[in-house]
Order: sequence, then structure tokens, then C-alpha cells
Amino acid sequence: FFFLLGPHGSGPLHNTTMHAAQCALVSVAALVVCSCALVSSVSAQQAAAPRDWPQYRRFGNRSGEASASPTATSRSMKWSAALGNTAASPVGSEKFVVIPTRAGIIHCMLIEDGSFLWNFTASDTIMAAPVLSPARDLVFVVSTDGSVHAINTNTGTGLWQYHLDTSVISSPILINSDTLIICTARGFIYAFDANSYPQGPKWVIQSNSSIVGTPAVTLDTVLIVGFTNGSFAAIDGETGSISWTYTFHSSPITTSPVINERLSTMYVTSGFHAFQLDAFTMSKTEVKHKWTFRPHDATVAVSASITQDDRIIYASNNDIYCLSSDGKTLWHTTSATNIINGAITADGVATIPTADSSMLGLFIENGTQAFNDTIDISATDSVVIINGTIIVTGTDNVISAYNVVPIRERSSSTLLITAAAAAISLFALGAISLYCNKKLQDKDDSYSSLGTTTIQF
Repeated sequence: FFFLLGPHGSGPLHNTTMHAAQCALVSVAALVVCSCALVSSVSAQQAAAPRDWPQYRRFGNRSGEASASPTATSRSMKWSAALGNTAASPVGSEKFVVIPTRAGIIHCMLIEDGSFLWNFTASDTIMAAPVLSPARDLVFVVSTDGSVHAINTNTGTGLWQYHLDTSVISSPILINSDTLIICTARGFIYAFDANSYPQGPKWVIQSNSSIVGTPAVTLDTVLIVGFTNGSFAAIDGETGSISWTYTFHSSPITTSPVINERLSTMYVTSGFHAFQLDAFTMSKTEVKHKWTFRPHDATVAVSASITQDDRIIYASNNDIYCLSSDGKTLWHTTSATNIINGAITADGVATIPTADSSMLGLFIENGTQAFNDTIDISATDSVVIINGTIIVTGTDNVISAYNVVPIRERSSSTLLITAAAAAISLFALGAISLYCNKKLQDKDDSYSSLGTTTIQF
């Protein structure tokens, strides 16, 4: 399917649209990996309160390391609520959690007891995690029809809405709390002033390939964007200037890149033509390939995870690998069912989602099992830990919160998605993309005066 995607034309800036079939395939790719993929030292723009989870995978470098919360050897139910099916992971602060649903309704609830604070109805289905701006009491949400919503987190009041002429499946990004970045399925990247109603984008970049994975952020303001044609690029999030582009191979990049800033290293997973993990050294001006790891019989592309001691946890199918920073295998183990999402690491434990809706915990030192816990709902999104509470969302119209119990005073959070729920949702995503593509035809050239930058691979 990915082979059929190809270039997507000149995009909305030239009054053209992606073919409907291509748009559907991009969304299918996004769903399979939408929940995929922190290092202990993070740059200022990524900083979060110790027990917050303000954005997709918690920090801008997308490795998904949890705060120092206890690992779940067994979980006890804290609260549960019927909110509707979800397809995007929640975000939250120490006091509240923001949960988007497929129906386009965003719910805000107290972490402590699940009490409803407010809800907000967006313009369409939400397939991407929101991003919080705690300093300004805002949450930014994008829906699949290309609408960007700014919502006050205290009241649930919508402050503004801005519509892009393209579908959006990756999560919004904040740079220094001032610049809001939106990447689209047609390969466009838009930057807005996050502090006021946008009169139009600050800058726009047009590429000839789709973006379905959420980009990573490094060096304070630099976006690392992966494209479905196997390329990626480094872009200054404040100015829109392109530092470098790199085309590696024809296999699509549909997961988030993961950045280890201590080692100036980027880890990228790719799939379809070749399922593999590649490491690159990088700077603001260049990128160089470092090594390649090819797992045995891999058929699933998921993001890698990094640990505090610079190891890499990579899983595909039912194989789980721990690699050294130079790509050597330190240990390898298997799970009873398939691994279809990346691990989350914290305090010496890797928590890995499996296809049977369980949380498998492994000690990073040697791969021995720390726990194997079952979740009572069909989770389809990232499981997050906010202020010591595990929040689980899924396709059973139920949102559940669990307390966690210490084990060896280690900590972990969980990411899990079931293969069955993902497969069922493929058809719905295709239909959504066809619908969005139909609505986007014959749009005017709204941003031609910006002097749009073009990336051609």
C-alpha cells in the first residue's frame, strides 16, 4: 500500500488535493502506528512538571519515559467512566487529564476521582494526542478535518478555531510555548503564533510526501520530521528554515523519531519494504548514518525507546530486544503474543504493550520479567502515567484509571493497543479520509502570500 502513495502533488497552496485512495492509505498507515514510541536531560522547551504528561509521549524527544511513579505489579481500580471510543492518547497535569474521543468530544476530568470538569465538542474525529500549554492554561487539539482548536483548560471554553485545508493525523507540537506546529497528511507543515488568534500561519513548508508520525523536537527548537517516502528533515520550529534533509530508503517512516540528546543520536524505525531500526548521529547542520538493526521476521514498525543509561528497547512481533548505544544486542526475549507498539521506560523497567491487552514489564538490566498485568478494556491508545495514576483508554466506551503498586521502588508507564481494535478501525479511518478529501476539493489558495518553502526529495 505504501508504494502507491507516491508524491502528493502541489497540495492546498496550489488548489490541488491528494487522491482519495492515497488519503485513505495514509490514514491506515497512521492508525497502525499512531500509538507508537525522553531522556533524563531534556531541553527547556520540553520541560514538564515532574508528574505531568503534557504531550504525545510526554516529552518532545518522543521516547516516552514516565515520571518516577511506581511500576504496576498489580493494579487497583481508581475510577472508571463511559466516555466513548478513543483513538488518541490523553494528556494531563498533576490535577486533571484531557481525553479526546473519536466522536470529537474532549473531556477534562480530575485525576483524583474522575469527576468531570468540562467537555468540548470539536469539529470532527480526533486521531492525535492534544498538547498542553500549562503556562497559559491552554490545550491545543487538531481534528481530522484540519481544524485546530485552542481550549482554556480551566473552563473548557474554546478560545479560537482555525481550519486548514488538509487532514491532520499527527499530534500538534509546541515550541517554547510560543509556536504551534501542525503537520498534515499531505506533507504540509504549518507554524502559528500560539498566544493569540492566528490571522494566518507564521510560515509554511510544503513537501512532496505525507507526514503521519508526530515529529520529535531537539536542540530546543529543531523539528525532526519523518516522511512516508523514507526521508526526514530537520527544521527550525521558530523560523521554518530547513537545516538538512536526508533520504535513507524507500520504506515509509510512519512512527515518531526518538532522540537521545546526550549522544546526539536519532533512532528511526521504518517498515513495509524493510522493517528495521536505524541510528543516526546528527547536529543542526548534518546527519550521518551510524548503524542498522534488523529484527528477526519483523512485520510491525514501532518506535524504539531509550533508557537513562542510553540503552535502546526495540520490539516487533513477539520479539523484544535490548541494544547498546552502538547497536549490539544485550539481551533478547519473547512475549506470548505480538508486540504492536513501543515500550515505555522508567527507573530500570521497560513496559511493553502486547496484543492481548496486557502490560508486560521487563527489567532493563537483564530482560527478566518484573510484572505481567492485564487491563480489563480493549486499549487502543497510549497508556499514560499522570501523578501516579495509569490512564487507559480504548474501544469499549470506557476510560479507566488505576493506582500503581511499587516494585523494587522502580517506575514505569504503559503504552498498549490491541491488534483486533486496530484492524477494525482501519475501515473507519479510510472512510474518514475519503470524507475529508471530498470536503477539501476546490479550495482557494489561502496562503500564497507567505512565500511557502518547498522540500523535494
